[in-house]
Order: sequence, then C-alpha cells, then structure tokens
Amino acid sequence: MNWPVDTDEARTALMDMVGHYHVCPVPAFDIKGNLMPPDQYVSLLAGATVAVRFLLQRYVLSDRQTRRVRDVFVTDITSLRVVVEPCVPQLSGSHKRLMKKDPFVIDLTDSNNKRKKK
Repeated sequence: MNWPVDTDEARTALMDMVGHYHVCPVPAFDIKGNLMPPDQYVSLLAGATVAVRFLLQRYVLSDRQTRRVRDVFVTDITSLRVVVEPCVPQLSGSHKRLMKKDPFVIDLTDSNNKRKKK
C-alpha cells in the first residue's frame, strides 16, 4: 500500500489494515474540479478553503426489554473540493499562525460589532 504517511506509527497501522479493510481515499478536487492524487493532498490542500461534502445518517436504536430509545449518528466524508486556493505558502513548525477564535462565529459582545447609537 503506497499511502502517504508521516510517522512510523501511521505506517505500521496502515500495514496492519492490509487484508482486513478495503481502504479508499476520500476524493479531493482542485478549484477547477480536477481530481487530485492522494499523495499530493497535503501540499495542495494545506491552507486552502475546502467544501466538505458528507453524508449524515441517523439510526434510532431501541432496547425491547428496557424500552429505551437512543439516536446514533454516523458521518461519512464523501468528497473535498477546493473553493479558495491558499494565498500564501504554509509555514511549518512554530511559525504557523494559530487561530484563537472560530472565524465563522460573530461575537455579539465585541464593541466593534455593536451598532453605534445615533
């Protein structure tokens, strides 16, 4: 199996899967819709904004003896698609900028976001 892995532990785990699992890479597409080779995922997807298509399934399980019902949710990523390419090369190690807040959440308590009174 020639999957790209970075550590000996991952390589060992990958080899342990041979013969037990049918492993398929998640298809990833560039901004033009072209399929990316899995060995280039790290270099082409790092820093990019991607759309993640996934399947969410809900199972309702019930125990006949206790009459307890519970929901189980299972997700499966079906594909990735670059929607915005990375604008700057990614830095490695301690030079990476870490996000301190989720950029998709608006903080309503932030004074910059409050409307000014007239």
